[in-house]
Amino acid sequence: MNTDIPQPPNRRRYLVLWLLLAVLAGLCLYRYHRHRLYVGRDWQQTQFETAPLSDRINPNTASWVTLAQLPGIGPIRAKAIVEYRQQQQEKRATTEPVFRSSEDLQSIKGIGPRIAEQLEPYLTFDDP
Repeated sequence: MNTDIPQPPNRRRYLVLWLLLAVLAGLCLYRYHRHRLYVGRDWQQTQFETAPLSDRINPNTASWVTLAQLPGIGPIRAKAIVEYRQQQQEKRATTEPVFRSSEDLQSIKGIGPRIAEQLEPYLTFDDP
């Protein structure tokens, strides 16, 4: 007959586990406290809370690097704007501006009415 008596759990292991959990919870609270301004904020909204650019950008002449600095555009959309502009200029065989207003930018994939409206203060459509 086996008379093994179950051993009590190792209290030291539980103590170490609880200590690690407490340190992890403390670290999470510290990080939350330090970055609480960013936690739960809508990033799409905060992108457009930037100060106006000192110079307006003309999408008919700007490079993709310059266009990528616009809030909500980024490098992929900026390259798409330049590519669309070049295609339209080749199609029309003229040097007249492709974009006459921010609404014309809605022809680019990923730019809808909301983004076009929010870009309006940053753009100029003067003739080059």
